[in-house]
Amino acid sequence: MIPQIEDWLGDEAANGYLAIPNFPPHIAKYVPSRLRKIEGNEKTRKFNFVMDAGCGNGISLIDYLPYFDKEVGFDASQDQIDRAKERVNSDAVTFLVGREYAFPASDNSVDLLLTVGALHYMKLTSFLGECERILKNTGMCAIYYRTFSKLLVHYPMKDKSQLADGSQFLLDYRNKLHEYFKEIQHPTAESFNRYQNIYDQITGFRKERTDDVTVDYDMTLKELKSFFCCIPTHRKYNKLFDEKSNPVDTMGENLKKLVNADDIKDEDLKLRFTVSMFFIFLYKEI
Repeated sequence: MIPQIEDWLGDEAANGYLAIPNFPPHIAKYVPSRLRKIEGNEKTRKFNFVMDAGCGNGISLIDYLPYFDKEVGFDASQDQIDRAKERVNSDAVTFLVGREYAFPASDNSVDLLLTVGALHYMKLTSFLGECERILKNTGMCAIYYRTFSKLLVHYPMKDKSQLADGSQFLLDYRNKLHEYFKEIQHPTAESFNRYQNIYDQITGFRKERTDDVTVDYDMTLKELKSFFCCIPTHRKYNKLFDEKSNPVDTMGENLKKLVNADDIKDEDLKLRFTVSMFFIFLYKEI
């Protein structure tokens, strides 16, 4: 039974998610390239219908527009759907409030079903049942998300090519956060395991997974802190501490010490933040 922890609902959470950086466009190019490997799709230049289950503020769907004629995104949060309608202005895209037990699509109609960092909040059996119902025989489901991987720090006042590896501080933060989520039985703990438990439970589909895709983000320390603090689950964790022991600020202080820049402003310390992505692909067994 998934704990009913709904910190992703509400206006504050929806506003926070707006600050999360999107995946680069090549991710949306990679997923349709997998869809074209299915027999019958090899020569398809543009597919008909992509659906995003748990679409949030809709940002993931934007990059799929060149590959599909029609897009539908649904989410359990009305606030998220409101943000999606504000952000995405296209006649080809529709956003709806919905849940994993009743996808807003007819039988055998969807070429690609997406769910990006949302499946751990859903009842898996319901999701898979609807996935089986709405996918075409030549369709595919792509489940993906990211975990922290590497963090490099630029040495201030030196050549930009000189970098220090601050990944251990990122790993320390990640591990403590994961332990907290496991302790309170929060569904997002599963994302730290790269959905391995979810993958193992999936039956009735031919399934594959890929774990070798990385994405780099160049950002300042201020932007990195903002990224962590805009995610509702991270924000809740950091509020457990006072200012002097806040895990995000402690990580920032350690990164500054790493390059002997204790007095530098957060907005002046440049970082390269790398995330490691995992993909699960599901195909109907014909």
